Amino acid sequence: MKITVMKSYKSDVEIEFIQINIPVRDEEIEDGFPLRTNNYWSGIVELSTGRIIDWPKDKMGDYQLFVKVCDMGKYMLMDRNHTYIGNDTPNDGYVPNEIIPGKYGDYVSLEITDGIVTNWPKNFERGSFDGFFKE
Repeated sequence: MKITVMKSYKSDVEIEFIQINIPVRDEEIEDGFPLRTNNYWSGIVELSTGRIIDWPKDKMGDYQLFVKVCDMGKYMLMDRNHTYIGNDTPNDGYVPNEIIPGKYGDYVSLEITDGIVTNWPKNFERGSFDGFFKE
């Protein structure tokens, strides 16, 4: 996905993925939830499709990930080679809800079926990624 970002100059960047690292508690998602390690859930999502890279093949089915992040998440854009692009964690740790489903900048809410986020945005508004490119 090619986007144009405004910095001190105008430029195009190729963004393919977003990596999401969020803290979780047992009452939010149980141990054994796909891609949970200790007290964190970490996944790389393909922006154009909502497909979660490395979703375990033995964990097909429906999953709900609803987490209050409390400004403790980390979000990083990546190109097709999984190289990080721009700044990590824009907006002082608030969830970039114009990209990642959730509410109020505090929640991540992913509805997942067979490793695909079914409530993933189909289109992104102009300016959705600008926070990742502030100097």
